[in-house]
Amino acid sequence: MHIYKNTRLLALVLLLVFLLLPQFSSSAPVKLKVLLTFDDGPDPNYTHQILEILAYYDIKALFFVLGSQVESHPEIMLQIVSGGHALGNHTFNHMDIQNLSPHELVKQIKRTDRAIENTAGLVPLYFRPPRGRYSDDNYKTLRSLGKVNVLWDLGLEKAAITDPHLLVSHLEARINGREELILLLHDGNVDGNDRSSTVEALPILIDNLLSMGFTFVDPSTEEGQLFLSRHTKD
Repeated sequence: MHIYKNTRLLALVLLLVFLLLPQFSSSAPVKLKVLLTFDDGPDPNYTHQILEILAYYDIKALFFVLGSQVESHPEIMLQIVSGGHALGNHTFNHMDIQNLSPHELVKQIKRTDRAIENTAGLVPLYFRPPRGRYSDDNYKTLRSLGKVNVLWDLGLEKAAITDPHLLVSHLEARINGREELILLLHDGNVDGNDRSSTVEALPILIDNLLSMGFTFVDPSTEEGQLFLSRHTKD
């Protein structure tokens, strides 16, 4: 009788373990997230095409604009804003800020902020230094102005690669299991670079990232702001 009871008890325990184990052993699906960012615009040759692609996929991006380009192309700037995209300050004329004094950097940032505010009615929180280069002194100046410095994880464009499929493949090979990404692309050509390959690669990149399970972050939402806070230096 005791053996029978023990056997029934053991069977019950095993059944409970079988039913409950998946709840503990199976982890929640990993949420893959990506934010698209574009530098050096607004540009009359490429920005509009990029905005059309983003609108087709209903994706919002973060555009780091140059003050000089905003002043030259205010109508394109308004298209970016009306498309629901977020804005960032990228200096007035793409200066290497490492070579600037604090006073000169403040002038670059404030002049760009004024151009953006005069056109779009807002002052951007985010800042990206041209080519991602900045010094500790630059960073202190940015913080004193209340700016949040945003870099990137991977960039799409490569000078030696013009084929859009190869550009995308080269980027994908560097993802290496990352679960969150800030991607750098360009909608402007301040260095004289042809961005046609970027325009052609963008829908390929979006389709491939979607097939990999990535969702696109809207930087204007609370979720997007939390995402950016995890990728910026305090």
